Amino acid sequence: MVGCALDDDSGAEPVAIVGMTDDRRALILESGRRVPLAGIAGGAIVDPRPRGLLKAAVAAARSPSELREREERLALGHEGIDADKLASGDDRHAVLVLLQKLAAGVHPVYAEWHACYRALSAGGNAGLARAGARIFSDLAARFAAAGGIPDDLHWRRAWFLRASVRLREAIAVSDALHAGNIKEPGARKFLATTRMGSLMDLFEVTGDLTLLALADRAGKVAYAVGPHDDEVKAAYRRLDALRVRAAKQR
Repeated sequence: MVGCALDDDSGAEPVAIVGMTDDRRALILESGRRVPLAGIAGGAIVDPRPRGLLKAAVAAARSPSELREREERLALGHEGIDADKLASGDDRHAVLVLLQKLAAGVHPVYAEWHACYRALSAGGNAGLARAGARIFSDLAARFAAAGGIPDDLHWRRAWFLRASVRLREAIAVSDALHAGNIKEPGARKFLATTRMGSLMDLFEVTGDLTLLALADRAGKVAYAVGPHDDEVKAAYRRLDALRVRAAKQR
């Protein structure tokens, strides 16, 4: 930004910028004053040079981490994901890694899709859940075309669909619970409880009693895996309450 001037809205003439501090965090003015870059919002940089040079100077003043964050935010924005809703830089990176693998046609490893799931599911944000439903549906389709969907992807995809209030789709995905193909106990339990929740959510919308019977069937799978699991117990408490309510309404 050397060669520009800082107009601090004081009414005086803009003061020439003659340099930057060694840590590149503050401007040095011709007057000797040092102005932190973070505080420039209250004034304006005046650039007498040809258009574009100031923009390049501002970019050059950013640290590598600041430039990386900006690039990540732009990339997420292009995917329709609000970077501000993600909890941390690690979460932004985790989502982008999975998106880049999918775009490149490369199969990610478990740690990568697990990190992306954690990033998009944290906080229960509806927009992130919708993004998760899209990403994990694409991921499941990629694995299905290659010969088989990993056990945990069924429940992760169903979870995002339920959180997006796409209940019938979540239930359809969770039909895999009763197909006999999911062997890993933890994946069976998570899919069963997600299916229970989706069926009960839909019951509260439609009042269809067959949904409670299906929820009970899924609950039996979850209970067989984790009879003392708090999530399983909570799902059954809700199911019992819905049964009582339904009986009173007959």
